[in-house]
Amino acid sequence: MSALHSADTSQAAKLDPKFAADSAGSYLLDRNRIIDIGPMDEMGGDLVFLDSQTLREGHLHQVAESEFVAGPTLGVDEPVAIHITFLRDRRNQINSLRWDGDGIHNAVAKRIAPHKTESVEAHNGDVVLRGELLMPATSGRHPAIVLAHGSGPATRHVGMWNMFFVRLGMAVLSLDKRGAVNRPVIGAPLQWMISRAIGLPESRF
Repeated sequence: MSALHSADTSQAAKLDPKFAADSAGSYLLDRNRIIDIGPMDEMGGDLVFLDSQTLREGHLHQVAESEFVAGPTLGVDEPVAIHITFLRDRRNQINSLRWDGDGIHNAVAKRIAPHKTESVEAHNGDVVLRGELLMPATSGRHPAIVLAHGSGPATRHVGMWNMFFVRLGMAVLSLDKRGAVNRPVIGAPLQWMISRAIGLPESRF
């Protein structure tokens, strides 16, 4: 069995949030193929990617400091189908990745669409929503979108979607859903639904 297919995702390490933030971005794998990557709190803070050509989504499991593997699709981790290694420049900044899988072997994808991130707060009475404003690094005005959460205790970290929209030249406002921060990971969605069902303030949980 090849190394690509033999990695054990059950032994994946807990991802450092700083590494997740540093590696979030868009990577040009081919002229018409871009890999958008970002952390998703609903996946425990792990990185999630979108392949613009195949529309494959994947959960990246860390198996070494800069090495990650993913299964056939999001929610299916075995067998391992993709192997990604993040690469750094002389300033120790992540500037590319090496991609192996899905018919492509050891291809280097350069990082594109640089952006800047600003912490923001939105106030309404005693309610404070915190999040991030992501802006393309290009000058001038940009169209803007606000990411609206669905059900569950979602946060600003919505996987590859922040990077996807920034790559398209948009400013992205992504907020933590009210009551979603500092919940225990296990059981958090159930607690959130119970609080909504019985009308308790979400800050109780």
